[in-house]
Amino acid sequence: MGVLSVILLVLAGTYSCTLLWLRSGFRSACRNTSESSGNGHILSSGETSRSVQTSPSVQTSPSVQTSPSGHPPTVSVIIPARNEADNIATCLESIFANEYESFEVLVVDDASEDQTSEVVGSFSSRRGLSDRLRVIRLAEPSRENATGHKKRAINAGIEASRGDIIVTTDADSVVPKQWLRSLVDTFTEDVDFVSAPVAYHEGRSILEQAVALEMLGLVAAGGGAITNGLPNMCNGANLAYRRRAFDRVGGFRSINDLASGDDVLLMLKISAANPGSVRFCADRDALVLTKPAGGWREFVRQRRRWASKGLDLDNAGATAVALLVYIFHTALLLSTLVALFNPGLWPALAAAFALKVVSEGLLLHASCRHFDRLYLLKSLVPAQLLHVPYVVVIGFLGIFGGGFTWKGRALAR
Repeated sequence: MGVLSVILLVLAGTYSCTLLWLRSGFRSACRNTSESSGNGHILSSGETSRSVQTSPSVQTSPSVQTSPSGHPPTVSVIIPARNEADNIATCLESIFANEYESFEVLVVDDASEDQTSEVVGSFSSRRGLSDRLRVIRLAEPSRENATGHKKRAINAGIEASRGDIIVTTDADSVVPKQWLRSLVDTFTEDVDFVSAPVAYHEGRSILEQAVALEMLGLVAAGGGAITNGLPNMCNGANLAYRRRAFDRVGGFRSINDLASGDDVLLMLKISAANPGSVRFCADRDALVLTKPAGGWREFVRQRRRWASKGLDLDNAGATAVALLVYIFHTALLLSTLVALFNPGLWPALAAAFALKVVSEGLLLHASCRHFDRLYLLKSLVPAQLLHVPYVVVIGFLGIFGGGFTWKGRALAR
């Protein structure tokens, strides 16, 4: 067996073991979420519940934990929005259908060029929510402050909010009725940050379902890593964290100049300041549905933006996992090209692909089964034909491809 074959098989074995380790963590999170529902103490004795007017028709579930004052902790939902007039009303409708007593919503209009603020204002007036739903309008920043737009919007929302727990989601998302209760119930005395699952509204084509399947894989991988004590991935469409933890790490200070990272990089800052304080909520009642990127050009831009955080993780474990994924897929791609001229490499290449498909399939099966989406697995094998070059190209462009366009803005990495 040649040196290339040995290297490829070692990488494949390491990659597969890592995925099985993540699968084990994800399954543990699923069991823990079920067992711990309704248990724990949400606020420490030093925190109090801020006053936010609540709807008399909404009753708090008995399982929702309370602060020392006897009331559920107040939650501030922050929604950064740019040009979301077509989506924001549906998002708000789902949030205000939540069966949780004490929460407010702040929509931060990030210099929208459409009627986003007007739609929110109309929704608020129509539903009589002036005390619980507010709009914050941001002007377009100057050129020297032309990165980190989403973090700027979230920070503005947090500064204007009154809750002890901050929850973020995206304007094109839809949340379930028990969403806030599920997130809040995940906070125990030692928890500062909660990552929760996100899924796509999947289409009918194999490619659309493959994208939805990938998202569930990312959810399982991120949840498994958090549960195993190595936070490395989360999604800003479904996060919750204590205000005191956000303040303790200086908020987004030190990462403000990055186009992305309002989710993962903040999680890593909080984890570094208080190791063991990050949890994954695997509750199905916490699953947020969001829209996939509109078309393949937007999909590539989105994934490039996500990948652009790869060099800024500032966490040895998270960086090691990211490098392993990229190096393994690069080795697979290069080995396929070499095998065209060196047939002796084919057996090792076939074994490496087999390990990849089996380990990814097991992780994806665990996620699809837990979230009742087993039908998405039919896209697993077809997606493998594109997955290797996709990982290599997107990873390269995210790190070395310079700036990109998002929401009508040209952004630096």
